[in-house]
Amino acid sequence: MECDQLKSTIVNWFGNEIECHGTANSFTAVLPLLQPNGDSVELGITVLGESEWRISDLGHTHEMLYLGGVALDEESDRSEQFERIVGNHGLTDRDNELSLTVAGTDLLGDLFDFVSAIQSLLSLQFTVRTTVPTRDFVSIVAKFLAEQGAQFDIPSEPVEGLTGQWKFNFALNHVAYPTWVKALTASTTTQAMRATEQSVFEIRDVQAAKSDFWRSVVVLDDEDDRQQLWKPRMKRVFDGYQIPTIAYVAQREQLVRLAEQYRR
Repeated sequence: MECDQLKSTIVNWFGNEIECHGTANSFTAVLPLLQPNGDSVELGITVLGESEWRISDLGHTHEMLYLGGVALDEESDRSEQFERIVGNHGLTDRDNELSLTVAGTDLLGDLFDFVSAIQSLLSLQFTVRTTVPTRDFVSIVAKFLAEQGAQFDIPSEPVEGLTGQWKFNFALNHVAYPTWVKALTASTTTQAMRATEQSVFEIRDVQAAKSDFWRSVVVLDDEDDRQQLWKPRMKRVFDGYQIPTIAYVAQREQLVRLAEQYRR
C-alpha cells in the first residue's frame, strides 16, 4: 500500500464513521473520536455566514467533568487549569457550554483543534484522586429507620432517570406514598459540595423521567464536626430545586415524623 492509498483509506473510513443530524444550517456531528469514558465526541456546528461557523461541545464537557468529580469553583485548584486551556484555545465558556467561532476555509482543521481542546479539558478527570468517606452513614440511617418501625427497602437496582441510572439508599414505599432516600456523608467541604451537586443532578434526572408525584428526600450526616461541612450555599442548591433535606442530628424530630409515615 502506498501513502496516497493509505490516506484515501483513512479519509474514507473517517467519513463513513461520522454521523450527522439536523438541518443544513445547524447540525450535530458524532465523530469517531473518543472521550476518556469511551463515548464518542459529539459536537454542534452552526453556520453563521459564508465561511463562518460556530462549533459547540453542547455542554457535555462541564457535565462530564462534574460527574468525574472535577470541581471548577473558585476554591478548586483545577479551575485555573481549566481556564488556562480554555484561554489557550480561544474558547468561549458561557452557560456551561464551550464554543468556538471560526472563519475561513479550514473548518476541518479548526474542528480538530476544538476536539483537542475538549479532550485536554476532559483529561482533568485523571488528576482527581477519589476519596470515599469511611463512615457507614447508610447503615446508621437504616438502623434509625428500623428502630422507628419504618418499613423500607434497600433498592438492589438503580433508578432509571432521563439520562442515566442512579442509586438511592432507601425506598420508603410500603404504607404512604413512595419516597426515595439518599443518605449523604462527607469528610471534607469539597466532598460535601460534590455530594450535594451530584445528588441534585441525579434526583432531578429521575424527576424528569417520572411523574410530578415522584418524591425524594436527602438525609445529611451532621454528627459531631460534620455539621460544619454542609455550608449554607449547599442548602441553597437543594432549596433551589425544591429537594427536601433533613439533618440527621439537628432535625431529628423531622426525621422521626418521616419514619412515622411508613410504620405499618
